[in-house]
Amino acid sequence: AVLGRPVPVQGVPYWTDAASLAAAGIPTVLFGPSGAGAHALEEWVDLASVQQCATIYARLIRAFCA
Repeated sequence: AVLGRPVPVQGVPYWTDAASLAAAGIPTVLFGPSGAGAHALEEWVDLASVQQCATIYARLIRAFCA
């Protein structure tokens, strides 16, 4: 609803801690703002997507903790 479009479910070509959780049988979602250059000399995120993520996180917290 926040993005105004469906979000694809897809794999990623890099390792994260989510792999350890998934291996333990814990359902895992890796989700964050758009950007590029993770852990590189030049790393950035799109500020509009940071705001969208904050809105999504807040809605999820309210729904989960209600």
